[in-house]
Amino acid sequence: MNPVAEVVLSPEQKKIADLEAKLDSMMNQPKQVEKKVKEIEVVEEEVTVFEVDETPKTLAQVQADYKDKVGKKPFHGWTKEQLIEKMK
Repeated sequence: MNPVAEVVLSPEQKKIADLEAKLDSMMNQPKQVEKKVKEIEVVEEEVTVFEVDETPKTLAQVQADYKDKVGKKPFHGWTKEQLIEKMK
């Protein structure tokens, strides 16, 4: 004879037991993997390549470039970066 005593669980213990049972059932289920495939359209485009002068320029050189491109002298308070941005 194997006597089994009934144990009364508190509401918190019952909630924990329910959650553990749910967790066990979720972990023991076979994994269902859904494979989604998207079709990709390949488009060939013509690419234009521009040569970029990588040599660093002084503020005076950038100011001269600005004057050549815009046609007027740049504001003396502009930095080299500001001038380059304004010429774009």
